[in-house]
Amino acid sequence: MYGRHAMPLWALLAVATRIVVAAGGGETSSPAAIAAAEAANLENIRISYYLGWTWAAIIGALLSYRLTLAGIRYIRTIACLNNEEQRYFAAPSETCSKIKKHIIDTPLFRKRHHREFNLSAAINMGTLPSRFQTLFLAGYLGMNVAFCVISIDWSGKQAAVLTELRNRTGVLAVVNMMPLFILAGRNNPLIRLLDISFDTYNLVHRWIGCIVVLEAITHTLAWTISKVNTAGWSVVGKSMASSQLIMTGTVGVAAFLGLLCHSPSPIRHAFYEAFLHVHIALATLAVIAVWVHLKTLPQQSILLAVIVFWIVERLTRVYTIVRHNVGNGGTTAEIEALPGDAVRVTLKLARPWRFQPGQHIFLYIPSIGLWTSHPFSLAWSEEEDSLNPEKGLALTQQDVLARRKTAMGLIVRRRTGFTEKLYK
Repeated sequence: MYGRHAMPLWALLAVATRIVVAAGGGETSSPAAIAAAEAANLENIRISYYLGWTWAAIIGALLSYRLTLAGIRYIRTIACLNNEEQRYFAAPSETCSKIKKHIIDTPLFRKRHHREFNLSAAINMGTLPSRFQTLFLAGYLGMNVAFCVISIDWSGKQAAVLTELRNRTGVLAVVNMMPLFILAGRNNPLIRLLDISFDTYNLVHRWIGCIVVLEAITHTLAWTISKVNTAGWSVVGKSMASSQLIMTGTVGVAAFLGLLCHSPSPIRHAFYEAFLHVHIALATLAVIAVWVHLKTLPQQSILLAVIVFWIVERLTRVYTIVRHNVGNGGTTAEIEALPGDAVRVTLKLARPWRFQPGQHIFLYIPSIGLWTSHPFSLAWSEEEDSLNPEKGLALTQQDVLARRKTAMGLIVRRRTGFTEKLYK
């Protein structure tokens, strides 16, 4: 639906086509070439919709699976509540057991299950995905490869083929930036909606990042090969220096390559603080460059949604920190060195906070780590009543909650960086 003065989609595509054709150069200024480019751009938009609907189908399927499990558990609870003789729910389903054993819960290989893969005692290559995660990642990679090459007339002239490949990979790279940024956020709404851990989303985020980089590189190579074949290498340098479209595209690809090269697990684990700051800086540079690169192109609206989500996610972090740690005396930390190069951190939160087994927190201690945060598993938590004789007895629920504090314990292993400073 469009506003009264909004430009329709076909007009945007027509303008975008002429800009893309002009950027490509060569013999693509004839009306027939422009019409062919418009048709190719319509196909690119359609394929980007396919990718979006694929994500919607994945989320819908996982949500249906979770709701089905919740329904089964509820029915089982009701059926067993006052019936000690029922045997229907006592016997497990053989089909579900086999699916979990061989697909969902099984490790990628025979024994290794979500364990770190070490080349040596000092080199950590990250965590191997499960078999189901591997199937999903392989399928998503294969789907992107298929979307990059489908409906392109590979028997046509090389310039036309490279132009279609350039535009197709560029569109897919921008569309994939949406799940790339959503899955990277700690406040990703899909965590609660689908009951999938942040670690799983982070794993998918890293692989989608590789896909985005590969599509951006293919996008750049297609333009470069076409330009070199028609005008030579000298024109490539002049285009990068004189054209804002080409210059910002080059900067964006360079930022993507930087993100890829500094993200392997050994670098992340060895220099976490430096990795985090460089990663955010390069991601910001890439977004700015791509935003300018997509000026007047319809794909800029997708990037706008990415930017809005990123800002909202960061503001949500600030709100969460202020909500749980400011007021009522503030959150305090008692830090104690333990034998065996370990540290016990006891946090007394400003407001009550309920935790569940298996959760972890991101800890900020500005006096040691400035604005950086680090993930730690929760060892224990308990509720404490901070009694103050001067205030008398608590007469209302608000007074009770105001006096209640959550005490939370962490056991931190001494390593490098933040934990080294914490131990000292």
